[in-house]
Amino acid sequence: MRRSLRRLAGRVWWYPHDDDHDIIQGGVAVIAEESGSVLVDAGNSPAAVRRIRAEIEAAGLPAPRRLVYTHHHWDHVWGACAWPDVEVIGHRSGARILEAEARHPWGHRYLREEVAANPRLGPSFRARAWAMESWEGFAVVPPHTEFDDTLTLPGGVVRRQPQSPAYGAGDAGVARHPSPLTAGGDQPGAPG
Repeated sequence: MRRSLRRLAGRVWWYPHDDDHDIIQGGVAVIAEESGSVLVDAGNSPAAVRRIRAEIEAAGLPAPRRLVYTHHHWDHVWGACAWPDVEVIGHRSGARILEAEARHPWGHRYLREEVAANPRLGPSFRARAWAMESWEGFAVVPPHTEFDDTLTLPGGVVRRQPQSPAYGAGDAGVARHPSPLTAGGDQPGAPG
């Protein structure tokens, strides 16, 4: 399936997740502000970022200046290293998890060793391996800016979302006002 960036409302755009359940790629929202766009999630890999960046450029949107993680799952954060000039923002609890993840020697050898030690990691780690065209230059990027409950940015407010069993205490959403949309997690929606 060919995915593309599409306008949801006003200056809010959406690059959808992949409908193929074998391809783990969270959606990425773009809130286009004249001073620089805000990304909501990073994509699952540098390769995904190249596709998303090309879509942003083709739509004529301002280059991203900020990146807000909705949560710490790899398919939402592993593309951050390919957005080198953006401020990365995330919830404090997710930041601790990502700091630990950043210390791992990510690559095919590490993935194989971890799955051999714990076979339950197999599906997740195979999806990670498939997402990565190359490990060169890859790094897990913890947030540069952390928040606990809310953080006000130009063009929107970042809020901690109610905890869900599937994600955790650090879920975040970005509400852009006056738009009635909230970008958070795996899909955009109306404010909750």
